[in-house]
Amino acid sequence: MVDQIPTPTMPKCQLDEHLHQRAKDFVLRHGGNASAASAELGIDRTKFWRFVKFGRALPRTRVEVAQRLDLHDAAQTVRQSETKMNQDGPVSFGVSFAETRQLRAFCLKMLEMIDFYESVAQAGEMKETA
Repeated sequence: MVDQIPTPTMPKCQLDEHLHQRAKDFVLRHGGNASAASAELGIDRTKFWRFVKFGRALPRTRVEVAQRLDLHDAAQTVRQSETKMNQDGPVSFGVSFAETRQLRAFCLKMLEMIDFYESVAQAGEMKETA
């Protein structure tokens, strides 16, 4: 009688080798802990674990995994850029951070001078109209 009960089958899903490798690499960067990796990505851990194990998933799950990995990679790139910019090394346009600070100070002084001359000019205009 038990032999007559049909066993449920998973839908046939295509293997996505590239995405599967990206997911496995992501888990390896978390010490092999798929739960920690899925938590960082914000994906259900069971869904993510199954994808990491088999490399197959429904299209909507593959899209979700790909989007979350892309978002994580983009955020990682931004963090690395911010870290690089906060050092005294060269900034992306070839000026060191120390030179950037000097340029900022110079520009602020110029703005103060412009504000001063504008106030003097306004005071002179007020005397002429009075």
